[in-house]
Amino acid sequence: MDSIKLQAHPRDLATSSPQQLRRNGLVPAVVYGNYANTPVYLDHKELAKTLATAGESSLVDLEIVGQGQTKILIHDVSRDPQTSKFLHVDLLAVRLDEKLETEIEIVLIGESAAIKDLGGNLTTPKTSVRVEALPQDLVAELTLDISSLLELESKLTVGDLVMPKGITVLDEADEALVIITSPRTEAELEAELAPTNSEAEAAAVAQTEAASKPVESDDKE
Repeated sequence: MDSIKLQAHPRDLATSSPQQLRRNGLVPAVVYGNYANTPVYLDHKELAKTLATAGESSLVDLEIVGQGQTKILIHDVSRDPQTSKFLHVDLLAVRLDEKLETEIEIVLIGESAAIKDLGGNLTTPKTSVRVEALPQDLVAELTLDISSLLELESKLTVGDLVMPKGITVLDEADEALVIITSPRTEAELEAELAPTNSEAEAAAVAQTEAASKPVESDDKE
């Protein structure tokens, strides 16, 4: 796989505010890890492309203009809750000879007969697993094939993951990743849609109060 590259520019905290950078399509960031924290900024579009390829668990070759290159992981991404635009990014500088712990996202593949033929519901208690590995052994995602789930209430656990060489899972092997739950009955759906006792009582009180209010007359004396 070709190396993933990203360019950053040094950021002067005294002259460039985060708000100003964001207005110009840039993202404030900090490189930390092997040396003193280094404030930088990134191009928003380039960061989006890199994150889509590398995720938060693949090595990226970061070039800091005027300062050289370093290997990093995109470690923590803050987004605007309304627009999903990047607000700030932490970039973790790593050493290739030191193992580290991180999370790797799980991507489901295949088709489950328990869902297709039996109407089961797919639930995912965990969408990532914690791992330990050398930085160069990390991958952007792990795949989990759900085609083996043929019956309702069947599940796949951490132990069912096929791990690439060099990556050790730190989560317990019996932790559930995918469960096919039984479809809800009509009675369960009706119970879910029916108002609760407190809601029914509140509605009854409101109706009683409305009925007891005197009707105002529009006639003038």
